[in-house]
Amino acid sequence: MNSKQFKIERIRINKFHAYEYKGIIKEIKGKSLFVYGTNNTGKSTSLDAIIYSIFGLDFIDRNLTIADTEVVLKNNEIELIINRKYKSIPRMIIRQKTGETPEIVDGDNDVYKNLIKYLNIPESTSHAKKLIYALTIPQSDNESLLRKYPKKDLDLIISSYSSGLAPINRIREIENDIEIKNKEIEKIKLKKLEIEQEIKEYENEIRRNEHHLSDEKHFIQQYESGELFKTIEILKVNKDISTQLSALTAKRTGYYDKKYKLYSEITKNKQFYKKELIDAIKETLSVLVCPVCEDELDASKIEKRKERGTCPFCGSNHNPENIYKTIEDQINFSNEKLIDLEKEAKNVAKNIKEIEKLIVELNNKISISKTNFILTRIKNLSREVVTEKYEEVKENKIKYENS
Repeated sequence: MNSKQFKIERIRINKFHAYEYKGIIKEIKGKSLFVYGTNNTGKSTSLDAIIYSIFGLDFIDRNLTIADTEVVLKNNEIELIINRKYKSIPRMIIRQKTGETPEIVDGDNDVYKNLIKYLNIPESTSHAKKLIYALTIPQSDNESLLRKYPKKDLDLIISSYSSGLAPINRIREIENDIEIKNKEIEKIKLKKLEIEQEIKEYENEIRRNEHHLSDEKHFIQQYESGELFKTIEILKVNKDISTQLSALTAKRTGYYDKKYKLYSEITKNKQFYKKELIDAIKETLSVLVCPVCEDELDASKIEKRKERGTCPFCGSNHNPENIYKTIEDQINFSNEKLIDLEKEAKNVAKNIKEIEKLIVELNNKISISKTNFILTRIKNLSREVVTEKYEEVKENKIKYENS
């Protein structure tokens, strides 16, 4: 047997929990203490009193109003005397067998630090409490270890008694590292989704700008080659066709504006379409902070906070603007409307093709190779107005290319 292993030398329980409890005063001298009796005679109270006398109030599940205990723990080298009283500062006296002056330690924290040092118990009181109560015999099935603790705690208890604290502490460190890394991975995934969403929006904006730029380049090329003024003369002669081309061009412009607006709506709604609420909350709120508490989103805690209806950012009772309901409504809207939006976008694209086909037919009638869509929007086709428009379009083109 390990000579450094501490055993109870003496115990004195003067008062504990209730005035009716008679207490224990016993010289044990490292032997076993057997407490027996019928129901409600104080067996569990005695066990709690002994645990309290060594470890303190955090280790028992009772609301104490009275307590006065002393316990002496001893091994071949050291004697520990621990005194505890309800609402008083606990004291530990440490006596070395070498005859040195005893060390006196006062206060809950310092006493517990020395218990950690000499008894080799975990720093965490909750962990240490589980290890102690794992050695007690349950009075009912509901108090058994298998029912009382989840698998993670059972693993901790078994590992602690089979391998000691060092391996289990290392396992805890590794588990914490894994949890931190998983949170970082979750953040990176959410950031990736955010970037992909931004890319889609930029691509839509680029398509819109390139469409306008194409029309502007055509206008500039025709102006600089002199072809534009030949087209103007042809349109002046064929006023009916010119009017039709202007009307079709206006429709085409309207449909293109609608097309890009629909693309933007589709991109936004795809973010929520057929999404689980928890996933949508993570993706939507990951780049924000709570407007009340200014906390960032911890994606790993979203599900439990959603169940409780608390703030997704900090878990407190305030729920700014009922975030869950807002996002849930967006999911429902996307599920109902996305397909309709995509159908509408297809119809718009079809209408643009039909209009452009009609424009080509009208061009052929008056021998114009390609309609200049900017030109058809100019009401006054005088050289001065057209030149002014040319300068404006050229300046816009330069700004776009430099942006």
